[in-house]
Amino acid sequence: MSSTLPQSLLAYLFRSAVAFNNAKPWKVLGETDLIRINVDLEPPLFANATGGSPGTVPGLSIVSALSSADMLEMTAEDHESMTVAFAGARLSLVLGAETDAPQWLRDLRRANKWPLASPSAFPTFVATDEAGSTRELQEDELRALSVAMSVVSAFVATKRKQIESRAPHGDLITVRDDTGAPRIALVQFPFDPDAPDGWQRYKIHPDDRSNGNAAFEEVWNAALDLPDASNTLDRLTWSFFQDSDPNHLEHEDDWDEAMQRFLSWAIFAYRREGVTLAERALAQLRHVKSADELDVHQRVVKPRVGIFRVLEVKRNAGMKLHDVLRTGTFDVVERIGTRGLRAGNGIVGMLHPISDTQWILSPDVSSYPSIPDMPPEDGESSDANFAPAMEETTFGANSNWIQDVPSEHVELAYEVFAEAITETGDEMPAYNELQGEIARAEQPSEVAQNFAGREWWSDAELNVMMAFVMRVWNVTPREELVIACLALRSAL
Repeated sequence: MSSTLPQSLLAYLFRSAVAFNNAKPWKVLGETDLIRINVDLEPPLFANATGGSPGTVPGLSIVSALSSADMLEMTAEDHESMTVAFAGARLSLVLGAETDAPQWLRDLRRANKWPLASPSAFPTFVATDEAGSTRELQEDELRALSVAMSVVSAFVATKRKQIESRAPHGDLITVRDDTGAPRIALVQFPFDPDAPDGWQRYKIHPDDRSNGNAAFEEVWNAALDLPDASNTLDRLTWSFFQDSDPNHLEHEDDWDEAMQRFLSWAIFAYRREGVTLAERALAQLRHVKSADELDVHQRVVKPRVGIFRVLEVKRNAGMKLHDVLRTGTFDVVERIGTRGLRAGNGIVGMLHPISDTQWILSPDVSSYPSIPDMPPEDGESSDANFAPAMEETTFGANSNWIQDVPSEHVELAYEVFAEAITETGDEMPAYNELQGEIARAEQPSEVAQNFAGREWWSDAELNVMMAFVMRVWNVTPREELVIACLALRSAL
């Protein structure tokens, strides 16, 4: 029966298996690690990789993430659209010896010259029901398994540092199925069923990472509740990190601090059409609070961004800071943040006013042993370029990583970027469209100038786009080279 599966689907399976073998997810994922995957509008599934333990064979298995209660609540139409894979069966693929594979599959692969990572990484697949009985896969099941394998491969290849940090996270991964259609998957790892989704997990809770100021916390949380906050923040990561995550950092603690720097900047400093997310959040709070109740809120949305020298520390009470770039001395109310600080130390980040004379520290501040004297500069305290520039010069965020993306993952990396920064009526070109432009161009600059006039949110976005143009240029054959190759083939 399996030999009747579409050959285009089987070819896609072999290509996905090669990418899976190259990504080697079993080196960073334990066999009990669950990855939750939502592909488009299909029912969610759990995936887990094997091969990390001695004597085990590399592979991937998927099973429904729906509970029995979820199944009972589904309509008859929902059930009709589901594959057998989501009715209790576990779909598994292993990379084993070619000699152990079914003869019909070995013959088809050789006849069609489908790719194979090695003779010891030949893909075979099976479905196992709840009773332990096995059977062959149906077409839609093999497609679901192959797409899941592509998603996991891309996730591991592009998010390895994040996986190693074990920090719960959700990412959008775009792959293509056997028809060439794009499939968008939400990948959550490590999966915690009780964890809030997306940016909601960065809400501040009392005594969590807050500075204890209720007004600040309410503005922060209200900003994350804005209807378009998720799309806005997804895009702004590219302006701040020049990546979808702080992948320039290796350790979990560094990631947490980087996300605090990013969110403080994105909520309070970055202005889209002249307004910050914090100011928009304040407007929402005006619907539920009186003007008197919002006195402090109206102050905290206008932070002071800068480089400060500690003049005096009042242990467990606060400190006095001097802005080394712009004139100003500030009395900061801070209990925890004073620990370990002394006069002469430096602080970089935001201060938020809470009264005419008192300020609080933003969660994003970084401290340094000392701060050198600097010439005064003119500028707004909410300068949107300050924090991203610091992230690049101090912490190493840049777009250089794009040149190191393996050629088989360039399309995925580009489409993640393109999807994040696409706006209604102002879409980015699809990867194959970008390849077409590059194949017809004589120089990368010819392609680059097509994007120079686009309305970008930041110079960093444009830098990332130019880096992708160069990377795609390097992996895309020139049109004349393709024509020459075709002519040579026809002559043979």
